[in-house]
Amino acid sequence: MRPPGLLRRVVSGDRPYVVAFFVLLAVLATMVVGPLQSYTTAAERVHDLELTRAELHAQVLELQERRQRLKDPEEIELLARQRLGLVKPGEVPFVVSDGAPESDQVRPDGRPLTRDEPPSLLRRVGEAFARLFSR
Repeated sequence: MRPPGLLRRVVSGDRPYVVAFFVLLAVLATMVVGPLQSYTTAAERVHDLELTRAELHAQVLELQERRQRLKDPEEIELLARQRLGLVKPGEVPFVVSDGAPESDQVRPDGRPLTRDEPPSLLRRVGEAFARLFSR
């Protein structure tokens, strides 16, 4: 004869209800995880969009203020003088610099304003050989 089986021990008493409860709890937990994750992702997206909206709103206000300033003829004249270097007829333009040559500075005749650097030792030796063999 067989001893009382494992199945009989599991099925008897309150054990089936305890096992069913834990199985039901596990199924419910897996059903809740998906929507909860979607909700948190959506909440983060909403937060990011609200931050972007606030930044864009600040930018719109700044641009509206700039548009108002640009309606003033004095502001336009100031920008033309600063950015484009324009002058009124009869004014003498001048530029104050720190003395360091800039690559974009030019002489009045249009040639670039660069200092002539002394030739390097290698260049001087090369020129000496060229003169020696050109005779």
